[in-house]
Amino acid sequence: MNNNLSVLWRFLLDAGYDATLLTLPGEPDHFSLSADSFRRNHPIERVSTLELFDLRRFLSIPPAQIRRAIKPYDFVIACGASLGFLSRAGIPIDLAIPYGAEFLDHGSYRLTRPNILHHFNAYVYWNKQAFRHSINSLMLDYTNPWYESFFEKQRSGAKRYYLAPPMIYAPEFSPETMSSLPADSDIVERFAELRRKFDLVVFHHSSHNWRNPRRVWTYKGNHNLFIGFAEFKRKTGANACIVTFEYGLEVDETKKLIGELGIESEVYWFAKTPRKNLLQGIHRADVVVGEMNPERSFNTYGVALEAMAMGRPLMHHRQDSLYHRYHKELYPMLNASSPEDVEEGLTWALQCPAERERMGEQARLWFNNYGVEKPLALVEQLIAEKAGANWPSRKTGSNF
Repeated sequence: MNNNLSVLWRFLLDAGYDATLLTLPGEPDHFSLSADSFRRNHPIERVSTLELFDLRRFLSIPPAQIRRAIKPYDFVIACGASLGFLSRAGIPIDLAIPYGAEFLDHGSYRLTRPNILHHFNAYVYWNKQAFRHSINSLMLDYTNPWYESFFEKQRSGAKRYYLAPPMIYAPEFSPETMSSLPADSDIVERFAELRRKFDLVVFHHSSHNWRNPRRVWTYKGNHNLFIGFAEFKRKTGANACIVTFEYGLEVDETKKLIGELGIESEVYWFAKTPRKNLLQGIHRADVVVGEMNPERSFNTYGVALEAMAMGRPLMHHRQDSLYHRYHKELYPMLNASSPEDVEEGLTWALQCPAERERMGEQARLWFNNYGVEKPLALVEQLIAEKAGANWPSRKTGSNF
């Protein structure tokens, strides 16, 4: 699982489903439920870690043992490494919500200890089999031709729905609820202090990966922001800052670039931060900056949806013509893939605060529709279709 599915799990509980969140061993801390919520009253009896789903022992785990673990559930929603385990055990996956890494051949596994490499190679094979034979439905928004080519290689027989999953639990995190959330941590106080100090706060929490465009899976084009911001400062003299995070392969290179540009005093670094605190920072920002790779357009992804959930204007690169087929309307945003675009967008944001706020609110309305209501309605529809005559007498499912 990842934190997308923990959010979906919370929504399903609200809707009255007997849903269980099954986590995998070794998941990063930022995918944990505690990283996504301040609440401490989650039904812990409905959260369980499947220790047998260990990639290092993939071939050693009897498929029958996996089938016994999943047997209590009527509807299975899965992503990530769980796809390969379920496929090998012959378990149908009612809905897959991939987050991208599932499409890779995982060449990095070749760096694994030789005595367990065969487990990882087998997982890659069964992961592909999941897309070809085990998945009934797939929730995956359209991305771009390059990314889609990796999906097409899976030769998936699943019915695909072009929607992003619900990534933000809106009942806890919205502009209206932010004042009621805990704000006593050092990081939130730093966010608040920057809000008081600067007229324009630019929030950039994408990973720092920009030196090598050929590293296409991780390339973000972060340098465009800092070069454009320096020019924006030079031309306007604005009382503005950038908030960013020590996250990604090229943090040191970014710091060096910032020094060369002479904007060290306007860039504030934070340690890698849980999403629940990121949202508190985004709420206090004026503009959120995402990916700016001129070769790779994106419409919905974590940074974009987090910005919209908080009603903040988003700056990133999007080629609109790619998405009209899948969405009747697109959210308003500041399109940027070069330093010149950044400088122009930030100047507008500084000079037109009312329009800037209106853009953020319109994007939030789009998010509520396409990022919450429509995907949740789809999940409920798929569950009802499978339940058939038994609906709604039994609402039992699991999220990986």
